[in-house]
Amino acid sequence: MATQTLTYLFADIEGSAAMSQRLGDAYAGVLADHHRLIRAGLAAHGGDEVAAQGDGVFAVFASPRACVAGRGAGASPDGHRLR
Repeated sequence: MATQTLTYLFADIEGSAAMSQRLGDAYAGVLADHHRLIRAGLAAHGGDEVAAQGDGVFAVFASPRACVAGRGAGASPDGHRLR
């Protein structure tokens, strides 16, 4: 049986419930941007999306280095940093 080390990523929007209330209908655009950024990072660094629900995205990478590189550009569309 072959073995492989994998690295998992769970990304979500910190404070999304409060943000959703504060932004109202505009939150849909923030959520779409979040998923777009995460998925672009997955595509660029060999990550595979396992699941997405609400503002959360669960993905897997072949290495920790790819995971860190693939988590996104390091900032949200509105300039907030990713953690």
